Amino acid sequence: MSERNTVRISVFTAEGSIYEHLSQFIESMQEHLLSIPKEYRDEAKIDITSSTFYDSSTVDIDIYYYRPETDAEMTARLDRNAAIVEEKKRRERELFEALKRKFEGA
Repeated sequence: MSERNTVRISVFTAEGSIYEHLSQFIESMQEHLLSIPKEYRDEAKIDITSSTFYDSSTVDIDIYYYRPETDAEMTARLDRNAAIVEEKKRRERELFEALKRKFEGA
């Protein structure tokens, strides 16, 4: 069986000017923190970046945390990977057969 991967869970993403008052910002951040499962809260991350364009500026906020993938996510990932491998084999076989036809008669 394959190892379990870590997945990034995005809790909140915002671009631009979204808060007019500090109290709105704090309340919103508290709500987002509480939406994260308790066992991952202490490790949750926030990225805040700002951009300035001429006379205006914007702030982008991204709140996220990492957790182990669930059994269903792992199964889906392994199924996708197996399908990709099978598709690659099919295409390689198809190319092999085409080249074989081309060069067997040469």
